[in-house]
Formats: sequence, C-alpha cells, structure tokens
Amino acid sequence: MNRDVLNILGENAALAAGYYGVFPYLWWSDTDAPGVQQALETFTAKEYPDSDKAFTYLLTYSAIFGIADILTVAMNNVGFDGLNGAEFLKAMQQMGTISAAGVFEMNVEGNNRAPNRAQIRQAQMMADGNIDFVVVQDFTALPDTRPAAR
Repeated sequence: MNRDVLNILGENAALAAGYYGVFPYLWWSDTDAPGVQQALETFTAKEYPDSDKAFTYLLTYSAIFGIADILTVAMNNVGFDGLNGAEFLKAMQQMGTISAAGVFEMNVEGNNRAPNRAQIRQAQMMADGNIDFVVVQDFTALPDTRPAAR
C-alpha cells in the first residue's frame, strides 16, 4: 500500500478506500515524529508535487540518517581505509536496532534481514477528498514467514 497505488488509480483513487496495508515505517501524516517533520520541510522546500509523497522519498530520506550513524560506528571501529561491506555489516550488528530518523528501524542481528515490526493501516477517504493511510493497529511484532530449515 503506497501513494503510487493512488497515482495509478488517478481520478479513481477513491476505489482504494477500505483497503489495508502493512507499514513497517511511519507515514507522511505522522507529523508528530521529528523525522517525518524534517522530511516534510525538505519536501516542501524543494516544491515537489504532492503526488511524489510516496514511501520511496520518505524512506530514502530517513535512511540516510541511519546509514550515517552506521558509517560513523564502522569508521570509528576500523577507520576509513578499513571500511568495506563486511565492516559495515559488523557495525550494524554491533549497534542492534538502528533508527532511521525515527521513521523506521533497521536490524540485521542474527538472521534478521527484514523489518520485524509493522503497523496495519487502512486507506480512508478524508474530508478534503484525499485518501490517507490511517493506523488501525499500531506497531506489532511480525511473524517470521521464512520456510523452516531442513
């Protein structure tokens, strides 16, 4: 579930009302979160159209802050010349759960490679005629859906 779905539907975006989606991240409407506020300020300053308010912009913007934190730890561990993918991964594992500007979390401890917490949101028609993704269940642990080891 994403703004892109609404863009594809165009004038028929209201058809998405009532659909549910899994959100392992905050959304543009979570304006109480500092990371979302900062992304909104930058988005507005760059004068992007509202149709570009997709998860890609929000997640990429916020991920840069998490990556900067990981790089800081990795370079403190091994210096710039020792930095490589393996050291980046070690730094992530050393840090545990890493906040990406409070918008989403990254964690590669153990076998983790995907988000393990998410919200359930529903696409709802707002009074202004736009669709927004409204939380119907706050962050909860996701089940591990990987196939069992043989």
